[in-house]
Amino acid sequence: MGSAAIQLGLAAGARVIAVAGGADKVAACSALGADAVIDHREFSDQTELVDQVRELTDGQGVDVAYDPVGGEMFKQVCRCMAWDGRVLVIGFVAGIPKLATNHVLLKNYSVVGVHWGASLARDPESLPRQVASVMVLANEGAVNPLLHPPYAFEDAARALQDIYDRQVVGKVVAVLGG
Repeated sequence: MGSAAIQLGLAAGARVIAVAGGADKVAACSALGADAVIDHREFSDQTELVDQVRELTDGQGVDVAYDPVGGEMFKQVCRCMAWDGRVLVIGFVAGIPKLATNHVLLKNYSVVGVHWGASLARDPESLPRQVASVMVLANEGAVNPLLHPPYAFEDAARALQDIYDRQVVGKVVAVLGG
């Protein structure tokens, strides 16, 4: 999801600051065109994210943050927000965080849940419009899926373990047949 967020942000004209874990993922974010990439695995504590973002934004913070992680990282993402910004909550693989609403008020930012599946179930007619807008970007070369080298179907267990161990960069494909 992060690679798509980088590409969509760039297509919208945003300055993109990506946060990734490990040298391979940092390199992938850079190759996709992110303006800056922060490796969260290099932090001695999570508050370093805020310091780095403040430095990269001349103390202003970010206008939009895309958070598929949740947990402690969500708290730090909220501290990175600019006045009147927007945090997009995509998931919470690191746990469901508590929201400090006093901080939301003081910085006047919004926290928005983005649940595409539920949105589509409520408004199925929106699918053709959404697909068309992404296809325009794909046809222009602005968005391309980032794919991890494929696994043979027989290696599906190893692929799942690699996903669990956070060793993959991009989407995982298992090839049937050979």
